[in-house]
Amino acid sequence: MTLTAIELNKIRKKIISLKNDRDDLILHLENLGRLDKSNEKQIVSFLNHTCPMCSATVEESLGFLAEKYNASEDIILLRRDMQIDVMELDSKIGSKERAYASWLEKLKEYEEALAAQTGEITDAFKHQGLIEVRDSLAKDWHETQSKLKENSFGQSRLKLEEKPYSEKKKAINNRYFSLMHASRDFFGLEEIDSQRFEKITSVFSADGSNKPIATVIWYINLIKMKNQFNPDAIRFPLVLDSPLNAESDQAKRLNLYKYILENVDANQLILSGIGYGQGEFKGFPLDSVVMLENEKYSLLCSED
Repeated sequence: MTLTAIELNKIRKKIISLKNDRDDLILHLENLGRLDKSNEKQIVSFLNHTCPMCSATVEESLGFLAEKYNASEDIILLRRDMQIDVMELDSKIGSKERAYASWLEKLKEYEEALAAQTGEITDAFKHQGLIEVRDSLAKDWHETQSKLKENSFGQSRLKLEEKPYSEKKKAINNRYFSLMHASRDFFGLEEIDSQRFEKITSVFSADGSNKPIATVIWYINLIKMKNQFNPDAIRFPLVLDSPLNAESDQAKRLNLYKYILENVDANQLILSGIGYGQGEFKGFPLDSVVMLENEKYSLLCSED
């Protein structure tokens, strides 16, 4: 960078700084102007013995007026000082702009003289610049090719690592479909489309009294899936309190309880229900059965 260009850069930065200072002062002057108008309105209001804030009557307003007149004088003095500062900044900016124009003229003359005397050197510089651009492009091309190869290798490695997860995901979805399809057929839930079981993340629903049945088989099959594909996970007790909480016939209610007892074998099961006899679940290994025989519409007896 030539001495002329350096000097131009210094002057330009100084002009920008002076103009920013001037803009700040003008902004402050505008704010003072608004403050002065507000103060004058309050003075008029107090002269009329009226509060400018709430419009209430003010009997003794001399104290308020003295305060507002003092504020008015402060504003006038401050505005006058700021206006003087703005005029000084305008003068400095004009001086710097004239200096900047003078240096621009010198730079133009210098460049014209340089171009007239060093035409061949300029061509050499252009040639050198083209060579530098070519070398830079070649370097960027090689670096890009190298990164593409690295990304391709990384992508292949990720695909290899992803394969076992994809296979496990497929096995999980297949097992889920098998379990849910068998449970659907067992209860005759034909209203549920079997395609809803193709992915474990899919949503399905049943109608009427079949809704709690669909919820129970979905939950129990998920527990089966967890025990199969994550055997080291904690197996919490499963508590089902009156799982068929809808109007239904006795055969359907009994089938649901038998389904639960047959399919929950890896977790502790605590199951409750209303209207069942102890003899209805013969053949199932129940560790403990508690029968509550309190009277209808009454609280539990003292012993229970």
